[in-house]
Amino acid sequence: MPVSSLAQGASNDTQRNFCNRFSEWNTKIDRPIADREAKLEARRADRLEKLTEKRKDRDEKIAENRERWSENRDEHFAKLNERAQNDEQRQAVADFVAAVKVAIATRKAAINAAIQAFRQGIDKAIADRKTAVDDAVQSFKDAVSAAEAKAKADCDAGIDSATARQNFVNSLKAAKEQFKADRQEIEKLKDAIKPLIDTRKAAIDKAIQDFKTAIKKAKADFKAVFEPGSEDKDENDDDDNGSS
Repeated sequence: MPVSSLAQGASNDTQRNFCNRFSEWNTKIDRPIADREAKLEARRADRLEKLTEKRKDRDEKIAENRERWSENRDEHFAKLNERAQNDEQRQAVADFVAAVKVAIATRKAAINAAIQAFRQGIDKAIADRKTAVDDAVQSFKDAVSAAEAKAKADCDAGIDSATARQNFVNSLKAAKEQFKADRQEIEKLKDAIKPLIDTRKAAIDKAIQDFKTAIKKAKADFKAVFEPGSEDKDENDDDDNGSS
């Protein structure tokens, strides 16, 4: 925006010929606005593409990990069945397998829900920011258009060129200051992201802890049949890293 060039260091000739050169000033002002809008849309498209790709990569990684862990568990379950020597032990294995599968399904659903809620929150934050930016840009463009219309009307009415120019400059500066204030308000929308991250983390942490608790009980019930009288040992579950 050539606001500063209009407002500062203008020669007397520039001031006197403002009305004669008004169409030239219009071009100098309107073209940069259009260019900035085009760049804004390009950046938005690029960010959306990267976000979509990032989510796709994450989903594929989670699916691959879950498939690998499922295969490892199936092998482990098969070995447990081989150890069963009687009906009671075979039932203990069946109960253990069922408990583990329920725990896995519960954890998976909880983590999926946490990820989905997080993404929906991010999408809303992006949409809210887009709306706020679009509104700010449109308000700025409207203010510039109003300033241009007023300047043209002043010039057509025979108002002194220097006076028309100064009024025009003041209007553009006011539009610029308002746009700056609007942008500062828009930056506050970033504050909506951290609560989403914290909520997702808390939900995933709870899902993992509930899973560990369920597995611990399943192991204890299993040992009560296969290893009666053995001390219950605390074991860390290495089956999941929190992403499944």
